[in-house]
Amino acid sequence: MRRLSLDRDGHQPPAPDRDLSEYRELVAHLNDLNDVWVEAAERLSPEVMTDLLEQVCPQVADYFESLDPEAEASFTVSWAGEDASAAWMDVAREFTERWHHQQQIREAAGAPGLDQERYVKPLLETFIRALPRSYSSLEAPNGTTVGVRISDLDDLGWGLERVSDSWCLGALAKDLEMDVTIELAADTAWRLFAKGMTGSEARDLARVAGDEELAEPFFSTLAIMARLSIDTQESPLRKYHHVGIPTETVRAGEVHLAEFGLHASGFDESPYGVEWMRFEPDSPLPELVKTTPHVAFEVDDLEAELAGREILIEPNSPSPGVRVAFIVDNGAPIELMEIDRENAYSSMKGDRDDMA
Repeated sequence: MRRLSLDRDGHQPPAPDRDLSEYRELVAHLNDLNDVWVEAAERLSPEVMTDLLEQVCPQVADYFESLDPEAEASFTVSWAGEDASAAWMDVAREFTERWHHQQQIREAAGAPGLDQERYVKPLLETFIRALPRSYSSLEAPNGTTVGVRISDLDDLGWGLERVSDSWCLGALAKDLEMDVTIELAADTAWRLFAKGMTGSEARDLARVAGDEELAEPFFSTLAIMARLSIDTQESPLRKYHHVGIPTETVRAGEVHLAEFGLHASGFDESPYGVEWMRFEPDSPLPELVKTTPHVAFEVDDLEAELAGREILIEPNSPSPGVRVAFIVDNGAPIELMEIDRENAYSSMKGDRDDMA
């Protein structure tokens, strides 16, 4: 509805309340818009929602079909590192967003996925265009090559080459030896690009042949507008999630968690997972949490991680699909989080944790 209103009908929405020239500010703005839509949609029945989709989707399809594919799009595909995008790329981006949100809903509901090649191939052909941006900060001699091959889709692959001090994406030449070749399944690829799994998880499922350092940016690639998760180097079972820092300063965008006497802010805007925590005088949380910064890690098995530890806050579930607990390690508070991705996604709130 927003697309039709803005592009087809020329309706101008309220101006953003922040400078969108910075990537992380743009991500934060989009997160805010999504939150508003989700909150409004909670007031609508499933029947009303499906009726709206039946009315609007054909109009969106007709509008896209009317566009000149090579004309400049209203929206730039920022995750591809483009300063301006052609209409076809913008439409392709819309397809990827519709597909991966639909896929998440289907998985949460136990419904069959959209795994047919007619969907997955154009999806990955679009997602892969994020690679030049991912590699943009990697210096390498001109002529350096990176190959990517999808193992379960015949003839689907790409080559990334360093040309004139820039990275250029093209078809994978079968007779050209690459400096590194990354081979992975289509399911692994889309989950990596859509933040459905971490880079380390995708790396464990992929096959890398050649210079492994050249493969590292690939496993940090996102083809959606989102903050990149950061993995620890210590253990594949314990991944960095955020750092919480107590403060007395009132900050913009605070979320009030009344049950805990806490005002939290900054997490969604920080590319490094920094979250500020302002506590009310009567907050029931332990003094150590209220006075000392803590680091939060995502773990596979919360009970196993708690075994033999000094527990500061008992395990609890602050939001669907998320279980957390606090321990004390070397005098410092540590938050441990077990996230059920399927249920966490079905809440349509993302995987942002609420402080426990």
